Amino acid sequence: MNKPPKLTDSQKRRLKHLESALRDAVEIGKLQRAELLTHEIQEMLRPTGHEARLMQAKNWLFEAAMEAGNIGYAISGFEGVRKKVSHATRLYLEATALLAICYLRKGDIKKAQPLIDEALSSLKNIRTDNQRRNFRVSIVKRFEEEGMLAALREIGAQPLNIDEIYLDASAVAEKKTKEEIIILLGESTPPSVVHFLERVSMISKKQLSYKEVLFLPSHQIDQKPLKLGQRVFSSLKHVVWKSLCDPESSVYKLWFTSGMTVVFDKKYLTTAIATTLAGYKVGAYGMVVYFGALVLKMGLEVFCDVYKPKPLMGSREK
Repeated sequence: MNKPPKLTDSQKRRLKHLESALRDAVEIGKLQRAELLTHEIQEMLRPTGHEARLMQAKNWLFEAAMEAGNIGYAISGFEGVRKKVSHATRLYLEATALLAICYLRKGDIKKAQPLIDEALSSLKNIRTDNQRRNFRVSIVKRFEEEGMLAALREIGAQPLNIDEIYLDASAVAEKKTKEEIIILLGESTPPSVVHFLERVSMISKKQLSYKEVLFLPSHQIDQKPLKLGQRVFSSLKHVVWKSLCDPESSVYKLWFTSGMTVVFDKKYLTTAIATTLAGYKVGAYGMVVYFGALVLKMGLEVFCDVYKPKPLMGSREK
């Protein structure tokens, strides 16, 4: 296969701008914007045969679709990338890992398992030791978080009384420390979720060498409430962050720009959290209350800044 021609300086500048804008669109969950930017990148790269660079943009796009909840579109896209790129490339590894996450989002561990195995057996596609180690740690952690989220969805959502959630979350936030609230969140986690997490963790690690496993936590999940609560919080943030922290969301605008009372803002915030989790079929009452209390305790600004989920494709960034 002939090597594609070098891009001109003006093309490089334009592509750098488009790719930066695409990454930003993915990070804030703007699928339509990501589609438009990817189309522009495609118009630039396809005529010159720069397919690998184009497939990188496509992976970003389909990750945006996954985070936007358009799982079918994302699955189709990642399957397409896997067919078009060499199995020995990082692009193939990333598409495989993201496809596994799509199936975990659907709660389909049967389809996710072979993809998790394949992703971890393809880590050699990353040739730099430090980058390979960093990617390994981040992807195993992500598989575990997504597995926990899938297990929480299997439990289903309970009917939620918004007024009770607001009052209970506010009381907990006022009376408890952040660490105490995390412990309560861990204590409210059903045993079935822990079992599901152990299963995903064990699958994630069986492809690694003994030396590599030493760098990772044991698949025997630490069931101490503090550690478990931290993992539950990290998992739930993947579905809550966008609904609270998107600058265009009504919650974000009310919290930072309105002249409404703090009490009403807090009620609006807990309502948004409860509604978002229920929409993802994560509605165990205690978990909703304690997650809401944690966000109230730290403040929305801190939550949005500190706990912003990182795109898997972002692991390429230095």
